Amino acid sequence: MAVESPDTPVALGRVTAPFRTRGWIRVRPYTRRAADILRYRRWHIGGGAPFEVAACRVHRAGEVVASLATVNDRTAAAALAGLDVTVPRAQLAPLAEGEHYWRQLHGLRVVQGGGCSAENDGRDSGNGGCDSGNGDADPGNDGGGLGSVAGLMETGANDVLVVRDDGGGEQLIPWTAQVVREVNLARGFIRVDWDGEYF
Repeated sequence: MAVESPDTPVALGRVTAPFRTRGWIRVRPYTRRAADILRYRRWHIGGGAPFEVAACRVHRAGEVVASLATVNDRTAAAALAGLDVTVPRAQLAPLAEGEHYWRQLHGLRVVQGGGCSAENDGRDSGNGGCDSGNGDADPGNDGGGLGSVAGLMETGANDVLVVRDDGGGEQLIPWTAQVVREVNLARGFIRVDWDGEYF
């Protein structure tokens, strides 16, 4: 995995539509909790100079609404629809060893196999309990591939991986210490001990 510089833009969400008539926007957060995006007060939207966030709040589950200091009408707000909200990598809160941002898990291969044991369920930041560095485990020799991470969801009890296979089929895999056995960012895979009978 390439090393990111402090200036690398990190997507926190996407503008989906205007909100009402005074230049407010609707944002679908990519953060684990919708409210996490509220801590950032300067957003880059579609590149270019940052927007100052004049006000923002969680509007409903999975959606934030925001007022930007220089966006004053519905037409200007509509022009931002479909663009990502980003901040520089350096502005993100530091993670403890073994923790991961959800965005780091998108696209990783998910493979079947018990592998190492996890120490915690990783609910705070989306991390598995095994080492996420350059382990020697070979995912090709320890069970079949289940697909790639297409997304993550909160369910209340625990987070859930949305895994999509090559045929477009999806399955939901709980993010728990018993199921997620290894996260290897450097080699691009997540190893799970999964029989499909959880849900």
